[in-house]
Amino acid sequence: MTDQTGVLADVRRGMIPAHVYNDREIFELEKERVFSRAWVFVGHESEIAQPGDYVVRRVLQDSFIVTRDEQGEIRAHFNMCLHRGMQVCRAEMGNASHFRCPYHGWSYRNDGRIVGLPFHQDAYGGEAGFKRNGQRLLPAPNLATYNGLIFVSLDPDAPPLEEFLGDFRFYLDY
Repeated sequence: MTDQTGVLADVRRGMIPAHVYNDREIFELEKERVFSRAWVFVGHESEIAQPGDYVVRRVLQDSFIVTRDEQGEIRAHFNMCLHRGMQVCRAEMGNASHFRCPYHGWSYRNDGRIVGLPFHQDAYGGEAGFKRNGQRLLPAPNLATYNGLIFVSLDPDAPPLEEFLGDFRFYLDY
């Protein structure tokens, strides 16, 4: 068990013990108290300059497709099929109007809407069994940009990005 009080005292004195970088307990606390609540930088708008451009980024255990849809809007979707949770985008970057799950072939537009569901009637009972209309890849709980920088937050109740950045915005504006 990590002596968190001792670690905190060391950090306050400006000393960061080397073991904290791979301490499982401290990482679990960081996931809970920092990464699951903070805004995390996932890319720059220049990486997805054209409609259909995308990059895949990870925040903790979650994979996200950060894309510019056909209307030019920036979106971030969980990289996970609604059906079985398989990754729908296997490449780290590229340009695509659609993403297709390799498991059962469900396909999604780059704005997240489901467009292809093979054997919808036979395998899933059609609209009565699985309502295809309105289904989409799950969006990131929060997405915002600042000066071309793209951020996501896993906290649906996160404060607005500009508020979170606070006085640090000065450096991003510089």
